[in-house]
Amino acid sequence: MMARRLPGRRATALWLASLAIACATVTQEDPASSVRPGAANGGSAPVPPTGSGVGGTGGSYSGAGGSNNGGSGRGGGSSVVSMGGSSVAGRGGAGAAGMGGNQSGADAGPPGTLLFGEDFEDFQADADGWIASDDSTWAVSVDGDVASSVYGQTETGTNTPLLAVVGDASWTDVIVQADFKILEFDGSSSSYMVGLCVRVSDEENFYLVGMRSNDFKVGLRSYADGGENVVQSEFDGGATGVWYTLRVEVVGTTISAFLDGAPMFTVQDSTHASGAIGLCTVRASAVFDNVSVTAP
Repeated sequence: MMARRLPGRRATALWLASLAIACATVTQEDPASSVRPGAANGGSAPVPPTGSGVGGTGGSYSGAGGSNNGGSGRGGGSSVVSMGGSSVAGRGGAGAAGMGGNQSGADAGPPGTLLFGEDFEDFQADADGWIASDDSTWAVSVDGDVASSVYGQTETGTNTPLLAVVGDASWTDVIVQADFKILEFDGSSSSYMVGLCVRVSDEENFYLVGMRSNDFKVGLRSYADGGENVVQSEFDGGATGVWYTLRVEVVGTTISAFLDGAPMFTVQDSTHASGAIGLCTVRASAVFDNVSVTAP
């Protein structure tokens, strides 16, 4: 199932409105069995565990600027994503129904609260709230290395970042994690990348943290009506055809990246204050799995 398209600049306002009200079905694999082979160090990278149910009957929690009152928890682990004040129960997980409140950024709960999770099993892009860039080929397939469904993008002929975006446009402080495998780069450049986007306000304004084609270092680019390299790691042992786990933490103006648990960089940048999250390729084909967003 292919994602619906991310609009161009003239439709940015409409896209932001649809993003703010979209409700994503959240899925999480069993943490006991979800282990990603093929990490850079030859080991495995576990999928983040599911969280706990949010709210109880008549219970409430709140943070500055947001609350979630009177929700009822059901089932086992939590599967919650908040979009413009709503919370949706995920498959096989516990959900919380907000009543007039909202959850966003660090106000969504205590550290470690699961805001969003997706393993792409039984995935429907439109129903699950994903929005894709025009001219991209985002679609679900089965990866033979892990025998599970993955979400991939195969168009390599444009220098424009090709995104698949999901989440709340008001998210500020978040931890985003996903597994990814680069299939192919079309050329060598520090701007040709595969990775994760944070604080996405529209298709031209966001941070991209990913692996670069010219040296396989992990770098940060800031897109604000044009791309600019901000920082790069010392790591240069990456390769195509290998699964990695990338984690990006954004808290205030601090951005940190970790590859297979190893720190890549920490840098200060204030260009983008809030936004959704996304998967991204630039002149590359790649697949992603096990996306999660948690409160720091």
